[in-house]
Amino acid sequence: MLSAWPKNVAVEEGSVDPTTGQPLIPDVVANCTGATIDTCTYWRYLQGTSMASPHAAGVAALIVSEHGKRDKANGGLTLAPDKVEQFMKRTATKTACPAVNPTEYLNEGRDASFTAFCAGDINKNGFYGRGIVSAINAVS
Repeated sequence: MLSAWPKNVAVEEGSVDPTTGQPLIPDVVANCTGATIDTCTYWRYLQGTSMASPHAAGVAALIVSEHGKRDKANGGLTLAPDKVEQFMKRTATKTACPAVNPTEYLNEGRDASFTAFCAGDINKNGFYGRGIVSAINAVS
């Protein structure tokens, strides 16, 4: 998934050329609207729980907005956390381990230490847990 990536971090780590502003590795994307690097915005392909967590939190908020009850005492909407969890698990897209297992990320610029084995089946595994949260499924 693409995430916003600060220019100073990209330059410091060597993933963006400090003079031209051009990406030096394939997992950094630049969008430059002018003639100088000061007009560029950067994104980087990232993975893992730090990328999944914002999606899960957003889907949880959508579930509360769709299925929550009005909280007259405190304002807003409320839905018990276990109910939100049930919605998320029930509506997640079941995803099996990758066909190539273990999975290498050499083509993504990662070294062999990122090679990972996915254990489990389509109902629960080490890469996708109980599935990939689905906003559309959760509120439909």
